[in-house]
Amino acid sequence: YQGIVPLERSTLAECLAHYFDLSEQLDTHFMFASDDEYCYGLMLQKLPDYKYIDDQDAWDRVRQLAETLSFEEVKQNDNATILHRLYHEESLQVYESEPVRFECTCSEERSLNSLYSLGKDEALSILDEEPVIGIDCQFCGAHYEFDRERVNELFNVGKPH
Repeated sequence: YQGIVPLERSTLAECLAHYFDLSEQLDTHFMFASDDEYCYGLMLQKLPDYKYIDDQDAWDRVRQLAETLSFEEVKQNDNATILHRLYHEESLQVYESEPVRFECTCSEERSLNSLYSLGKDEALSILDEEPVIGIDCQFCGAHYEFDRERVNELFNVGKPH
């Protein structure tokens, strides 16, 4: 799966919000700031199962309060303090933090399934012109190669049924 959204906005925050608007259809607001040592960010998103999803005033209010946040406030305060300063009159639910990690779901098996969806004739015709079929993951950069023997195994070519 690949989502392509043009970068037609003037800031990274606006580009990301535009992406969520077009691809995920979720109201999303970003704020980024940095200095020589650190980068800071805030992401607000109106969740699809939010009980007040039709309350556009609530979303506008939460977003407008976030826009009052200054770089100095972000730099000098922890998350709990910032949330309290901005939203002490709102009903908040804070989830446990989780460490950020890079994780890709690609695998040799998924690549073989992709190759299988091409069909036997198409896969074998590629191998008539190339020694291997290469599949690249556009997310993590992994590269998978399948030679004629592996493709024959995939399609049970030359094996009794």
